[in-house]
Amino acid sequence: MKTILTIVLTAIIILVGGSYLPALLMPFIAKKEYFAGGYPSMENEKSYRAIQLYFPAGTRTNWHSHSDGQLLMVETGVARAQVRGEPARDITPGEPWWTDPGVEHWHGALPDESVLQLTVYAGHVNWLEPVSDDEYHADHSH
Repeated sequence: MKTILTIVLTAIIILVGGSYLPALLMPFIAKKEYFAGGYPSMENEKSYRAIQLYFPAGTRTNWHSHSDGQLLMVETGVARAQVRGEPARDITPGEPWWTDPGVEHWHGALPDESVLQLTVYAGHVNWLEPVSDDEYHADHSH
């Protein structure tokens, strides 16, 4: 779990530009004695959410988008995800999957395997129509 958290936090820093640490990290690192050579400033006032989602086999979200993007990490199992207009893909543990702000996508479990996902996002979610069985079971990349 510590390794996955480290990967997620590193990915967040990289994805948001690396020049600042988002609000999500500040409670853990706010003391100046934890740094040398300077002190990072919190330049982003957004409220980030980190949520573990357990999807039983065959479960998936509706199509949706996030106003500020989303970082998804698989902790156990294998996830299936798709950006609208692209082939679905399977995501394995430790592999980050980022969707840019406003990009319509879905994610969930494989048809025959449950998955535990960690999702990190800010802003609001725009929920859309359900993912059809044909979309869910279509050919996909690994």
